[in-house]
Amino acid sequence: MILSIWENNVQVDITILVPAIRTERWVSLYNSIRESTSRSFELIIVGPFPLPEELQKKVNVKYVKDYGNPVRASQIGSLMAEGKYIFWASDDGTFQPGALDKAIDCLENNENKSKNARLQNTTNPFQIQKQTAT
Repeated sequence: MILSIWENNVQVDITILVPAIRTERWVSLYNSIRESTSRSFELIIVGPFPLPEELQKKVNVKYVKDYGNPVRASQIGSLMAEGKYIFWASDDGTFQPGALDKAIDCLENNENKSKNARLQNTTNPFQIQKQTAT
């Protein structure tokens, strides 16, 4: 069973995948994600138990009923993911306020630095540089 009320025409910045069995913690996890980012996000929950009513009303929550193991749940969720960045979370955890924004800012800043470094690097990328003893 797949329950999704996400509209296909919306660009998603972040996907959070959650293999989940602890239904009593899902709303708390959702709220912590909301406090952790100002970007658009989708939460994909894969597990054997019904989605709590409060989350059924959220347009950015996808739910897949599945009885498999956590690895399988992550694989199923990753196939459904629409975000530019994909994070994995445990259903009994929470995100710190601003943490996802900080992580993505760091990724994007380092991505730009890496692109610039690749453009400036004209040597063979497979060349091994010897370390000198100091």
